[in-house]
Amino acid sequence: MRLRGTVLAAALLAASPVFAQSVGAQSGGTSVRAMLAPVNEAVLAGELAARIEALPFQNGERFKKGDTLVSFDCAAYRAALAEARASLKAADQSVANVRELARLKSAGQLELQLAESEVEKQRARVDSARVPVDRCVIRAPFSGRVVERRAQPHESVPPGQPLLAILDDSQIEVRMVAPSGWLKWLKPGVTFGLKVDETGLTYNGKVTRLGARIDAVSQSVAVVGLLDKHSEGVIAGMSGSATFTPPPQ
Repeated sequence: MRLRGTVLAAALLAASPVFAQSVGAQSGGTSVRAMLAPVNEAVLAGELAARIEALPFQNGERFKKGDTLVSFDCAAYRAALAEARASLKAADQSVANVRELARLKSAGQLELQLAESEVEKQRARVDSARVPVDRCVIRAPFSGRVVERRAQPHESVPPGQPLLAILDDSQIEVRMVAPSGWLKWLKPGVTFGLKVDETGLTYNGKVTRLGARIDAVSQSVAVVGLLDKHSEGVIAGMSGSATFTPPPQ
């Protein structure tokens, strides 16, 4: 999920005292603490009570959008769908027979209407039986990497149980909390340098959006930026110091 506005500010301040300290201690300066986070991430859960058949990707492995991330043993659901389709086929044959009898004046309109209603009923059964079968496979909503497998093949899981945490690392956000006094010059498009603790290197970035509300207690505002496309070697979870150069007063 993506954090925006005051939700982002609250999350950063609550998650790491370093962020809160940086805003208070450096409110007169031009550097704040920052953390790297994926633009898209998700925790996938199944919608069926079923046994996991396969989890093809291990932690850290890459996948492409549309790849099968989780598949379930759905033999019972597929059997129910096959039964519903057979009933629909029988209803279609029955209504065809009643229509022929009605053409020959050997069946009335009521019999024909009842036969046609049965076809609609069986078609609805097929649609209903197809839903769980369609949910027997969870496909990747975007290209990315597996963060954590929270279940294993052959386990039987209930609906809603988290199975797989994934993220899209093709675009990494820089999330910061800056003093609200910076809003005199801090706007989307303003550039900054991010020195990442884990790599010791400095990367160029640009502010993309600001929080919708100022936190009255800390007098701070959430700031989100993106690093340049050529910023290789950074991954979600890293942190560092973002340095801004305000315009001359």
